[in-house]
Amino acid sequence: MSSRKEYIQQAIDLFGSQAALGAKIGFSQNAVFKALSLGRVSPVMAARIEAVTAKRKRKIPRELLCPVFKKLKVPSDGKFPPHDDVED
Repeated sequence: MSSRKEYIQQAIDLFGSQAALGAKIGFSQNAVFKALSLGRVSPVMAARIEAVTAKRKRKIPRELLCPVFKKLKVPSDGKFPPHDDVED
């Protein structure tokens, strides 16, 4: 089983550098470096990495990058069904 750091590194390798991955996902190179160093990413970063790697046909699922998604049942399209208690 690979570690989160290895999955983050795979995403970096896919785009060629930390700066290139950061540009694709809307984060700075420093944020990508920090995520790699700590071995964890925010839920937003995980979802964005999943989206950009899926376009490259080497999808890295968000669940492998961020443990929050293992606990939550989040639809793969990121859209939740409407709730009765929410007004339009």
